[in-house]
Amino acid sequence: MYKESINFANGYRQAYRTAIEELIHKMAKDSQSSRRKMIEQIKKDPEICRKKFKSMLGWPLNAEDDKKIPEANKIFVTETDGVSEYRLQINVLDIPFYGILFVREDGKKRPLVIVQHGGLGAPELCADFFEGGTENYNDIIARVLKYDVNVFAPQLLLWSRELSDDEYSDTGVSYTDVMRRGIDNELKQFGSSVAALEIFCIKKSIDYFENQPYVDFQKIGMMGMSYGGFYTLY
Repeated sequence: MYKESINFANGYRQAYRTAIEELIHKMAKDSQSSRRKMIEQIKKDPEICRKKFKSMLGWPLNAEDDKKIPEANKIFVTETDGVSEYRLQINVLDIPFYGILFVREDGKKRPLVIVQHGGLGAPELCADFFEGGTENYNDIIARVLKYDVNVFAPQLLLWSRELSDDEYSDTGVSYTDVMRRGIDNELKQFGSSVAALEIFCIKKSIDYFENQPYVDFQKIGMMGMSYGGFYTLY
């Protein structure tokens, strides 16, 4: 029987891989003109481009919205300087989309700011609920509340190992990677993604807040850091 050294055909494999990389390089170069055209199309037909964007991200963003106002489970935590703090679970697709609400309950409608944490973060960290301060968030929620607004701080599927006690907690790899990426891969089998699902949850939470007596529904904004900034742009 014919035999050869283990690395005899490495050149063929290398040529195959190199050709794929060169193809990607060519596609990246060609896409520059496409991007310039897309910028003009966004200016001209923003709604058409928005639909294409939702389609790219996948379900449920590309599905027909039923316009239903979600229900929420509201749990009182504490009250500080006239600001009531609640843990909130907003029912979206039977998912308890979780966050912390900071609201002044004096009968006045106020703007609402969605404050979004980044990777390895949590609304409790932004709110200085833990010993040791808010780390790189620099008391973000306290600083926003000074502007006489209400704040909702949602939780993304991005928390650190210390904030969980599930089956992934003792793995040797990045907790966020094994949790978020694994779920993202499963969702992509069905034309969805973690980004699409979480953006949809934030969108439906806005539907909820638009119908609350303490929110000026014409003044709802969002800010975030790192991954939170990524979601804010979306």
